[in-house]
Amino acid sequence: MDILPKMETITLTEIEKDIINALKQPQDKSKIEYEKIKIPTAIITFLLIIIEFIYPLFIVWGIIAFVVFVVGYNIIGHFRLKHKIKQISINDYEIKTYILSHTTEENYVIRMYKARDIIVYNCCLYFENGEVWNVPKDNYLWSKEQPMSAFAIHESSHRGDSFTVVIKKDTGNIVMAYNTKLFKYKNAPRSTCNF
Repeated sequence: MDILPKMETITLTEIEKDIINALKQPQDKSKIEYEKIKIPTAIITFLLIIIEFIYPLFIVWGIIAFVVFVVGYNIIGHFRLKHKIKQISINDYEIKTYILSHTTEENYVIRMYKARDIIVYNCCLYFENGEVWNVPKDNYLWSKEQPMSAFAIHESSHRGDSFTVVIKKDTGNIVMAYNTKLFKYKNAPRSTCNF
């Protein structure tokens, strides 16, 4: 007999925290997307090796340009994320109830040559109305009872389960979902949070 954890109440405050947490966790590529970029990356690497033999200084300048690009890209990405977080308004989201149709999971390994391999785990929840939630790696981090990984959400979700879902109004995408067996939504005024 399964013993369910204590049910927790969620309000707009917890939902806003989860939206911010989801923004901080970009989704991994699916295995198909990863396979599509793997071949061009191998071809580019091969061409760079050939160019290195013809123009030895090209690689040095190429590496410098690559490092500058990566550092600049990460700095800009950091400030963009901070700006996005500051711009979050709970009014840009709507809350609905959906019934789960099924779940999928996908595992694949990214082979690193001299470093440790990276295991990618993707999980999606599909609802009866055709909507899909790509589950972030770590969820409900504010919860003392049940912070959950994507795997834990996948394993605890079953066909027919009712979910409270949070939808971004302008895109229609699900950004967060709460199984009503574990979470009860209470439409209470949001307390002020400093993020």
